[in-house]
Amino acid sequence: MVSDSHGGLSPLSRLKNKHPDVEGLLFLGDGLSELHRYSGGFKQVAAVKGNCDFMANAPEEMILSLGGQKVYLCHGHQWSVKSGLMSLCLRARELGATVALFGHSHRYTEEFCQGVFMLNPGAFASGSYAVLTLTPDTIKAERFFV
Repeated sequence: MVSDSHGGLSPLSRLKNKHPDVEGLLFLGDGLSELHRYSGGFKQVAAVKGNCDFMANAPEEMILSLGGQKVYLCHGHQWSVKSGLMSLCLRARELGATVALFGHSHRYTEEFCQGVFMLNPGAFASGSYAVLTLTPDTIKAERFFV
């Protein structure tokens, strides 16, 4: 999972070789204009737009069923994640999600909030990304650097 590339997605093409078992790419906004150019190695790509994706044709939020978990994706600006995670947590709970993935703050974040696993992979522009492994009974996140 990647967020906040801000024009620096070219290293994305190396990630599929580094993580060959990864089934898909989740992009959490701010860099959508170049996503199509570098995401070709992934079977599945899901993306939401961020506050810097002005002309992007993508939703601001999305719910996916992945590995037996209900996953909420957003960039996070609409929930003021730089000021705290409670609004995002409440939105995820409202939608019945067990996992909430977000970006915007550029800071890696991994915590539980009222039963929802909250994860920000950090800014890909700084080389940070995460691999998320989900099963019906487990949620595991690992942070990596390009």
